[in-house]
Amino acid sequence: MRLAAQIKANVEQLDTLILAFEQTSLIIQENNYPDIKIKRKLASEINKLFENGKIPNELQPKDMNRFCDNLYRLAVDVNKENNIQEIIDKIKTEINSTSSKKIPRSISLFQYFFAILIRNKIIEIPIKNYHCHITEELTTLYPDIQIDNNFIFLYSEDH
Repeated sequence: MRLAAQIKANVEQLDTLILAFEQTSLIIQENNYPDIKIKRKLASEINKLFENGKIPNELQPKDMNRFCDNLYRLAVDVNKENNIQEIIDKIKTEINSTSSKKIPRSISLFQYFFAILIRNKIIEIPIKNYHCHITEELTTLYPDIQIDNNFIFLYSEDH
């Protein structure tokens, strides 16, 4: 009987919180962790590129949070987490100088950004303890990217 009363009280508290969401959400403080701010900035800049039609909509990630987590993880793994603005600038410069029609659609947006960062020497491969999804399409589009197969996952239709 006591357990039922406690559960009922908890449910009533949740109901009250849900009903008062508009008022209670105003007092919840924003997260100020530096990596969260960086990921928000990445998402904001990437979303602007989509909104301005610079990147084709079909390359829009299903989950922008996960995409930014992956891009930030790449920056951390190459010790460039303090150079996020440089990464953003290089990506934006390349995308703004490329016609939307010429942006490859046969690779993922992450692979495209990865290629931009390698070509602009922001990152160098191989990256210790970092494994990339390298497809035949990526190596066909960007043959100047030298890839050591011992440090990556190479995907092909043949395997």
